[in-house]
Amino acid sequence: FAPNSVEFLFHWIAALANGYVPCAIAPSTKTPLVTALKKSLNIAAIVGPRLDPPRYQAKRFERIGAFDVVVCDRTPPSYEPFDVLILTTGTSGSQTACVHTVESLVCNASMTNKTLNITAADKQLVVLPMYHCYGLITQSIGAIISGCELKIDGPPFNANRFADLIRKERISICGITPAIARDLLRRGTVLPALRSMSIGGDRVSREEVASLLSKPFINELYITYGLTEAGPRVSVLPAHLAP
Repeated sequence: FAPNSVEFLFHWIAALANGYVPCAIAPSTKTPLVTALKKSLNIAAIVGPRLDPPRYQAKRFERIGAFDVVVCDRTPPSYEPFDVLILTTGTSGSQTACVHTVESLVCNASMTNKTLNITAADKQLVVLPMYHCYGLITQSIGAIISGCELKIDGPPFNANRFADLIRKERISICGITPAIARDLLRRGTVLPALRSMSIGGDRVSREEVASLLSKPFINELYITYGLTEAGPRVSVLPAHLAP
């Protein structure tokens, strides 16, 4: 568990490449929940910055790149290589996850790229947590397979920094949550022109969508919702085309 960073992405990919099954969790996760996740998800090692090995009853400790790695119980594997665990948002319990294959996640990211017309010519900004499906799969994996440039920032979200990054980095695509959208509308934040903005993760009202569509800096607006046990597809509504 770690904050958004390219190092986070490197470790996640390295785990897959070495036949392990990654499960990204929030960097603010408290020790009791990590311990519970170890048991419920059969976790054998924990990776993140500044770990305290005794806290996790670790049997081995290493430093790989900028992260600490603590190896816990050597339990028999219960997953297949190239499986990925994505934590649920809590409706199924705080210690549950969905098992997806890398193939299905890449398929999902590819379909979303196609729906949002993302190409290698785009520059995408990630401000959503990479331990959730949209920041990790749709945006990060999507950027890798599309060839577009990926800029990683936050959380926490800051409206002024968000606008400055879009301007400085010449961002064409970004994804936010309804809470961030409401914050931008409340502050009257003026953003540099964006080709595409997506909003997902929770309910967004008709009035909020209309307000966003009225902004001259948003060309295309997509309303999305994330992965479920039912399948790997992030549902997408092109709001700028909908009646």
